[in-house]
Amino acid sequence: MTGLDFSAEQVALAQRAYSTVTFQEGDAEALPFPHPERALSEANRVLCNGGKVAFTIWTPPDKDTGFGIILAAIETHGDMNVPLPPGPSFFQFSDPETSRQALLDAGFTAPHIEEIPQVWRLTSPNMVFQAVWEGAVRSRALLAAMRKSHV
Repeated sequence: MTGLDFSAEQVALAQRAYSTVTFQEGDAEALPFPHPERALSEANRVLCNGGKVAFTIWTPPDKDTGFGIILAAIETHGDMNVPLPPGPSFFQFSDPETSRQALLDAGFTAPHIEEIPQVWRLTSPNMVFQAVWEGAVRSRALLAAMRKSHV
C-alpha cells in the first residue's frame, strides 16, 4: 500500500499517523495537464483485486463558512486575473454524485462517498492563510501568481 500526495507536509503528517504505510510526494497524474478522471482510471488499473482508492475534496464555500471567508477575501483583495496553469475546477468533485459517477466511469464498482467534517485547530489567525498556502495546490498557485503580479 502506498499513499501519494502533492504536499510534503501532508506526506509527513500521514507517515507519522500511519507508520506501516508508505507515503510519497508526487502527482497522481504525472501529466502536463490535470485530468482527475485519468488519475482515477489509472488508480483502478494498478490496484490489486479488492484494493481501494481514497481521495478528499473541498466542500464548496456555500457549505463551508470558513473556507468561504478565505476565498471571498482572496477574491475581494486579490487580482483574480493572474495567469494560472490549466486545471479542473477547484470544486469539480464537491458534489457527491459527481464523485460517484467519476469513480463508476473509472471502473470502480461500488463507490462509497462519505462527507467527513474538517476541523482546523490553528494557533493564530495567520495559520489560516498558511494552511491554504500549504494545503491547496490551486490556491497556492493563485496566491503566488498574485504576489508576482504585485512585485
